[in-house]
Amino acid sequence: RHKEGALFSDEAKAPKTVNQLAELFYKEDIQVNRNAAGAKQARMALDKYVIPVIGKKKLAIITPPQVGTVVQHMVKKGYPSRAETVLCLLKQIFIFAFGGGFITQSPAYALKKKSYGANTEAGERASPHDLRLTMRSKLDDLDIEPHNGDKCLNHSLVKRENTYNKNQLMKQRRIALEKWGDYIDLLVTPRKNVTVLSA
Repeated sequence: RHKEGALFSDEAKAPKTVNQLAELFYKEDIQVNRNAAGAKQARMALDKYVIPVIGKKKLAIITPPQVGTVVQHMVKKGYPSRAETVLCLLKQIFIFAFGGGFITQSPAYALKKKSYGANTEAGERASPHDLRLTMRSKLDDLDIEPHNGDKCLNHSLVKRENTYNKNQLMKQRRIALEKWGDYIDLLVTPRKNVTVLSA
């Protein structure tokens, strides 16, 4: 449906499989909004983990358990930290599909990392990119609007948004980062009267 803010003129060009969606997402989102290193890492994740497992699945009928198999395979191979990163990428891909009108709901929306054993605390060394992805994912859980979360990580917004909206959202970023700081403080500072519940 959408291509640089416009509707697809030919419905036949809309992605029909996860592979086609991943390629469109990479071209229109990753290459536009990430630096070269981030784009390279996303390309590797798509080629190595996502496309081989669910690339041939039809976009119109893919289910949450089918999407979850990507994460399951990674955890079984001993990559729980990378599995969390790829789960975040899957959520972004299907949000892109939903926003483009290619699907009516995201099959990745309800997937929780702990249900699959994906986490950055599992002994695998986390890269700075892993930490950024963890923060970005958690900001959603802290009820931070997606565009404010992206700005906290200094991601550029979509091309049209960058052209017409020069607001740096400093107030919203401060609120988001204070919530993030409070969350981290709660995790690392034990309190007698607080029990941290797992998500």
